[in-house]
Amino acid sequence: MTLNISIEDYEVAPIEGAKQVQYFKIGVWLKHPIPINKDLMLLRPDRLYRDIIEEESFLPILGGTNQDKVCAAMLFNNSFASVENQTTPRDKRFYPWIKAASSPSVDFNEGDTIIDYELSARRMFEEEFASSRQFFEDNFPSYDGYFKKFFNVWKGEFIYEVHNSDEFEKSFEFENISRFKFIHTPAEDHNLFRQVREQGIIRIIHQPTEDHADAYRQWLNRWLAIDKAPSRG
Repeated sequence: MTLNISIEDYEVAPIEGAKQVQYFKIGVWLKHPIPINKDLMLLRPDRLYRDIIEEESFLPILGGTNQDKVCAAMLFNNSFASVENQTTPRDKRFYPWIKAASSPSVDFNEGDTIIDYELSARRMFEEEFASSRQFFEDNFPSYDGYFKKFFNVWKGEFIYEVHNSDEFEKSFEFENISRFKFIHTPAEDHNLFRQVREQGIIRIIHQPTEDHADAYRQWLNRWLAIDKAPSRG
């Protein structure tokens, strides 16, 4: 049996004042055709859209689809506790962190385009997207094909430029700062430096650079206090 993995480049359209951010959409599926219909396609989104905490016992419901949801949230948000977050624009767009999908079982070669049917859980179960659910009910065709799942991981980048506190706060609405090797802040803004450090970020530099070696040199000089004069007794 063959495990297929697809990797696609995607961009999050920026909101006003935010920056363009990039991520990879990862698809996984077994090369084993099965009958695909509306009930099967809705099964995974229905489970994903439920809370992972059991109402009566308050215990987490782990294993299977719920485990996928927890792991996908960790990959995307750097926190297992983020699994039920639905507050920021980024949360609302990507929750519940995984999409169900399928495609007809046609032979394909490297470089071919594959047409996938993807289901967004929020578009299936939230009232504001009732027309999307109705369109799915009326138009989804049954066929033999591959049952898939998609999740997202951030694309690593070199430096993230932060100019002030407001910009740094806004970045969390769509961005994941952890995907950058370094954060560049103005040397004179000590409050911003502390604000960035409070997020657990340690690779902070103050001079713009496009050279990796120079960036590491800047950071290590500050981190190891190499650039400070030795104290006198």
